[in-house]
Amino acid sequence: MAAPLSMRAAGPVLFDEIAARLPLFEELSGAALEHLVMAGFGRRLLTGYVRGCLRKAGFSDMAALALATPVELIEARKIGPARITTIRNHVWMDLARRYPGVRDFHSAGETTARRMQRLQAMPADRLPFNSETLEALGLTGATCATFATRDRRECLKTRMVTTRQLDRAVAALADFMLENMPRQAQPARPTEENPAAAESRIYEERARLLQERDREWEEAAPLRGGGRS
Repeated sequence: MAAPLSMRAAGPVLFDEIAARLPLFEELSGAALEHLVMAGFGRRLLTGYVRGCLRKAGFSDMAALALATPVELIEARKIGPARITTIRNHVWMDLARRYPGVRDFHSAGETTARRMQRLQAMPADRLPFNSETLEALGLTGATCATFATRDRRECLKTRMVTTRQLDRAVAALADFMLENMPRQAQPARPTEENPAAAESRIYEERARLLQERDREWEEAAPLRGGGRS
């Protein structure tokens, strides 16, 4: 059973720091990633200047954005928490239009619930703390989900843990989760489609998406010659 979102604290908690080290999307199918690559940045994602910053940072399309972590995106210029939310919603809505069945699975709420469920399955003694520290933090016999819902400042107030130790614990949990978190889903069983037909279909789809993007750019471009006086 997925962990209820109500177990999350109202303000920033350590889970938010862990999630920042995990990809925006997980278990995307090969077909979904192929679509996101061909779609580029899609329609109306942020401004041209910010898209240019993303490209310079190595994020050339929505597939690259979907597999990136918030920490990786923040390293790009002009990208902060609000724009990361915008980017995630943009990719999510594009996927939902193309694959309606994945809308709920890849929603932010469901993704958070799955991750909290994984943390619930990890005993707190996997954290890089000794028994005295675990006891001081109220984590004896608890799970890593309990730790993840704690406020960093409250942990520091116990004076049994340092900022550096908390950083190590957050990094360790992110690494534990990434071990069993494929960024790409297992490929589906091959279909009976002829390879040549499949390749032709891919090129046709790419051409259609490029035509849509060109039309979008033409509509957004200013009138040449400054218009009539």
